Amino acid sequence: MVKTTPKRIAKFLAQHVMDAKFVRKGLRSFFEYRDLGIADATGGRYGGYVVRAIRSGKESTGTHFHAPDVQIIYILKGWLLAEYGGQGVVKLEAGSCLHNPPGNAHNVFEFSDDLEFLEITAPAKYPTVDVESVQNPIPVSRLTHAATRASAVRRGRPAPNRKRLAAVR
Repeated sequence: MVKTTPKRIAKFLAQHVMDAKFVRKGLRSFFEYRDLGIADATGGRYGGYVVRAIRSGKESTGTHFHAPDVQIIYILKGWLLAEYGGQGVVKLEAGSCLHNPPGNAHNVFEFSDDLEFLEITAPAKYPTVDVESVQNPIPVSRLTHAATRASAVRRGRPAPNRKRLAAVR
C-alpha cells in the first residue's frame, strides 16, 4: 500500500520586519497597512495586518461594523479611543487586546500619532457596513451583497458622547 501525504491546507510563511512595506492603500486614509501575508498563506481563511497611524488626530472612522467570524486587535504602541456597541467608550493602549464580535458597531474617533496595532481576522476578507449609531446598527443577518458594495467609508462623523469620554481619560 502506498502512503500519500495529506494535501497541505496552508503555506509556510515567515515575514521579517526588515522586508516590511507599509502602504497607504486601505480602509482608512489616516492609517497605513502592512500585509503580513497570512491571507495568501491560508487561502484567505485568515488575514493579518499591522496598522499604524500616519498622523495623530480626532479623525473618525465613522460608525460601522464588520462581519468577519473573528476580529482581534492587539495594540503594539500608542492608544486609541473608540465607542463600541454595548460597551460605550473604550480606551485601548499598548498591551490591550480586543475581540469585537461580528456585527458589533463601533467608531474609532481619536488616536495617538504613534498608534500601531496588529489585526487578525477570519476570514481575511469581510464586509464593512456603515450605520447611523452604535446603539441601533443594521443586524448582520440583513447584510446583502448590495449593502456590502455600497458601504463607502464615511469621513468626519461626530465624536461620541463627550460625557462618557471624560470617564475614560
